[in-house]
Amino acid sequence: MYRKAWDYENQKLENEFLTPEYREASRVMRDLYESGALDPEFATTEKWADIKKTKNIVAEVNSADQVTFLRPNYSDYPEGNDQVWRFVAPLREFPEVVRYPEVAYGTVSTGIASHGLFISAKCENPDRAWDVFEVLASQELRDLCVWGEEGVNFEWKDGERVPIPGPFMLPIDDPEVFRWQRQFLVIWGFPEYREYDIACAQLEDKEFADEQVASYEPIVELNNKIKLNPASIPYTPSDNASRKTAEAQASMSTSTINYIMGKLSDEDFDQAIADWEKEYGFIAQEQTEFINSYDKAKAEALGISYTLD
Repeated sequence: MYRKAWDYENQKLENEFLTPEYREASRVMRDLYESGALDPEFATTEKWADIKKTKNIVAEVNSADQVTFLRPNYSDYPEGNDQVWRFVAPLREFPEVVRYPEVAYGTVSTGIASHGLFISAKCENPDRAWDVFEVLASQELRDLCVWGEEGVNFEWKDGERVPIPGPFMLPIDDPEVFRWQRQFLVIWGFPEYREYDIACAQLEDKEFADEQVASYEPIVELNNKIKLNPASIPYTPSDNASRKTAEAQASMSTSTINYIMGKLSDEDFDQAIADWEKEYGFIAQEQTEFINSYDKAKAEALGISYTLD
């Protein structure tokens, strides 16, 4: 639940922990916890996979922005506890509490502005390092990583690649299974492997896969229209902010979990948020000052917009 969003109206970073939306989400989580719908060990679980095998888990949230259609069938799970991963159908309209609907779905990949590769100024062979980047960014390598070998892992049908069912259905511990490949997909901003996921899902259950693809299309369409928000501008925090960031996140998580589990009252949670803002609010303030002083033309060149226009 932790993130920073850009407040377009006030031109500043907004710590989600300090927003009414976060408090409302925490309240809902608390209601779920008290009703028994939320796993009572959600904050202390170390081996979630084992718990799924020993308890009848009704639903599980997957935050990965990828196609997860397959219907796993675990023979050692209790009867009736098979998992079905699927995306929820898009909302027909956004709740009023969501001030900026586009923020709810995130933005396009942030590339070099966030998790990315770089060549150090101290690199002894920058040209060779760049050659490696070019290989990692090549479509040829990406196709090999995603699809495998033609005739072994995929075949062409009507101008499209289609996974070959045999290798795809091999056991995960079989050395011929082409599952190690995606560790090489490290550069953002290039075509993703969603087509491969969809094709594999259709091998399992085409009707189910097509239904999920259709439900996700409005999200993809919206996401493709959104520019990066100013929080993505490359930023180096001060030493004090760097030291305090992990502590701030831990404090926020602790307060939220204690509230959800009923260890903090509503008043105590409000006070915890106020104390957190007093102690750690400077982290976002520092970054806000940096962002607002950043060259706007340079930001635009990075695909960053300060408005929702």
